[in-house]
Amino acid sequence: MRYIEWQEWMATGVPLIDADHKVLISLINQVHGCIGDLQEASRLGDVLRALDDYTDHHFRREERLAEEVGFPGLAGHKALHAHLTAQVREMIHRYDMMPGSVRAVDVQSFLERWLIDHVCRHDVAIRKYALGREDAEAIAATAGITDIRDNSATQRFDWAALNVLVVDDNSNFVSLMETVLKGVGIGQVLTAKSAVEGFEILGRQPIDVVLTDWQMIGADGMDFAKSIRLSLDPLISNVGIMMVSGHGTEGFQQKAMLSGADDFMIKPISVRDLLQGLARIVNARRN
Repeated sequence: MRYIEWQEWMATGVPLIDADHKVLISLINQVHGCIGDLQEASRLGDVLRALDDYTDHHFRREERLAEEVGFPGLAGHKALHAHLTAQVREMIHRYDMMPGSVRAVDVQSFLERWLIDHVCRHDVAIRKYALGREDAEAIAATAGITDIRDNSATQRFDWAALNVLVVDDNSNFVSLMETVLKGVGIGQVLTAKSAVEGFEILGRQPIDVVLTDWQMIGADGMDFAKSIRLSLDPLISNVGIMMVSGHGTEGFQQKAMLSGADDFMIKPISVRDLLQGLARIVNARRN
């Protein structure tokens, strides 16, 4: 079983759908990267949740597009989406009950079969209705996982204007976050493999939120957060900080907050929860 490469036969000619399919291919390839890895189970948990959230994002947008262009097979298309969503969530449930019971090779095989069937048989049917309908695509692009509101917000959050810096010495997690955050519409996603590199980036350009791991080689997330808050540059010291960790030991969240973090999440994280957290942090820092 190999990595999947985007091929011209996969293109529907509808930019919105094709862009989402490219992200899904990237996520399937990240499942492939888990196969045989010493940390296969933990890596797979992150990717499965990202797949769940991103397929939901894609399906919402695709269904909105189909509705806008008057696709007559919309009801059946929604039923297919619901069936796949249920299958993915059943895998996640089994993973949560017993991580070792879900193998990356089986997940990839399932997703490859679904992608080919989804693209070749079903999304192609929407094509003739959607080609050239930029107005409908623009409406559909507003739907999806990013169609959420912060509890205190009255306007839809402007994800395209957000600059996020992901700092983690785990290249797999960095790649996953970069893929998904760009896929759901975050304007700019920068990455760093250490706190030192992250601080250098903060000194070069404005960042709205830093997403940093707790445990890293060298300076850890707590040291990184403290150095940000102690900076004499207000553009650095006031940046939002979301700290994540693969460990949920009691007291971790309090320690993270005391170091200067605005919020704390335990891996594997839901993309939807992460986005809501980012929105809360940015709104609080701006108000």
